[in-house]
Amino acid sequence: MPSSSWDINGQARRALQVIVADPALGPEVLSRPQMMANVLKDLLPDSPREASMLVGAAEADLPRMLHDNLSQGLDPETAVRLAAATFAERAPFAPEACDWVVCELAIALGIDPTLITKPRPQAAATAQDTVVTGGAAPSYPAPGAAGYAPAGFAPGQPTLAAPAPGASAPGWQSPPGADPRGFPATPAPGPGRRNKALAWASAAAAVVVVAAIIFFATRPSGPTGHGVVRTSTVHVYSGASYGFKHPWAIAVAGADAWVANYGGNSVTELNASTGHVVRILSAGSYGFNQPWAMAVNGPDIWVVNAGGNSVTELNASDGSLVRVLSGGTYGFDRPDGIAFSGNDAWVSNYNGSAKYGSLTEFNASDGGWIRTVPGRNHGFSGPEALVATGGHLWVANGGGTGSVTELNSSDGSYVKLFQGGKYGFNTPNAMVVSGGAIWVANASGNGGSITKISASNGAWLITLAGGGYGFAYPGAIAADGTHVWVTNANGESVTEMNVSDGRWLRTLTAARYHFKYPASVAVGSGHVWVANADGNSVTEFPAS
Repeated sequence: MPSSSWDINGQARRALQVIVADPALGPEVLSRPQMMANVLKDLLPDSPREASMLVGAAEADLPRMLHDNLSQGLDPETAVRLAAATFAERAPFAPEACDWVVCELAIALGIDPTLITKPRPQAAATAQDTVVTGGAAPSYPAPGAAGYAPAGFAPGQPTLAAPAPGASAPGWQSPPGADPRGFPATPAPGPGRRNKALAWASAAAAVVVVAAIIFFATRPSGPTGHGVVRTSTVHVYSGASYGFKHPWAIAVAGADAWVANYGGNSVTELNASTGHVVRILSAGSYGFNQPWAMAVNGPDIWVVNAGGNSVTELNASDGSLVRVLSGGTYGFDRPDGIAFSGNDAWVSNYNGSAKYGSLTEFNASDGGWIRTVPGRNHGFSGPEALVATGGHLWVANGGGTGSVTELNSSDGSYVKLFQGGKYGFNTPNAMVVSGGAIWVANASGNGGSITKISASNGAWLITLAGGGYGFAYPGAIAADGTHVWVTNANGESVTEMNVSDGRWLRTLTAARYHFKYPASVAVGSGHVWVANADGNSVTEFPAS
């Protein structure tokens, strides 16, 4: 609950109760600042601080904000917390003051006080958490052997949701126009996900950067195995033996986790149960060149090489190379994402088709090229992430004004383009399918947002934004059917939400989880894995 320094004698709460119960006043007065100011002169003559906050809440129309949040199906705690965060962003009041006034208004409007307890901040690392700086299994070869890396790198408003189709809500705006070069019109604070990676690549061509990342934590007492302690709830893997160098993508396949090292042109395979390094793949034959995205399909791991304009296929059982797809036939041009529909693979090309972007379709069994879908006639604008479900492809267009294109996965034919203020797309750059819906991460716009649309027809369902969610350039998203996890690259945190209604569950912070520019997230076998691009590390924790 808010600080006890507010309304010590409970006079403000009683005043609100009197206002709501008075037939001549009623709940609607809580949204009328002039009337509130007049009434509170009599009801709170000795509490000018509390009175001014209540008048400020009326000016911001907090009761309506609470009502709107609750009408979206959010639980009271989340509805109150989001309203308080929004009020804090707009008003010149301290956060604890905003917490207090929103809670008091909620109680006056009939919400049970026990349902709106303020969430506690994330705890720092404890003796029950482990930072692993080793991790090589007994049979792991010494660094430098062939095939191994050498030892060592919201939409316009901040409130919860856009208005329902056809309705209006003050403050909701369509996303601003974008720079024609494909960069966000309203850049997130700090370097963007793609631009930051490109900056790394440019710097690497000019100078050699030596980085040493040291994590401090107290290890619990007890037996260890090959430098890995498995008695904790949070595990952070780092150190030279892992070969992490700007880990940018991560995927879980069976018993292993696979990490693509954008800055190292390599892929690290970990045993998901022990955290031991299984192998590091880096030989030239793999064709790794700024590996940007990964996906699992059947028995294989697929790696999208943004710098090499290629796709590498690996055997998930032993890491052996299956093939490298590249060349003019495929039309790869700064490939960004990959998805599978039946026996076919689809790759999004951020720069293809005369800079509109394009999609490449090929046979996942033999790598044979099928078609390249040009972007100009399909609404593409810097296509980044893509997902396949129900016989359709959904493509997130990170450039332009922000949009999502729907195609038939059978032949790549155009179905529909979704855009506009209702959807709130603003530099969409990650997608996941879960709970019969498509969740789209929007990197820009007041910290970023998440848009949820129907997987059957693309209908807008809800847009999640605002300080309560803690979004700060959301760059990756994953789901397990119950929960959704979003990485906040500039916030060094991960936001967890409920799949059914988008309700905020918790925000995981760097204090405990050691996030450092979290660039990717994956979930498998009851665990969540996060690749920390600037930390040269991977964080693992239970999904529940």
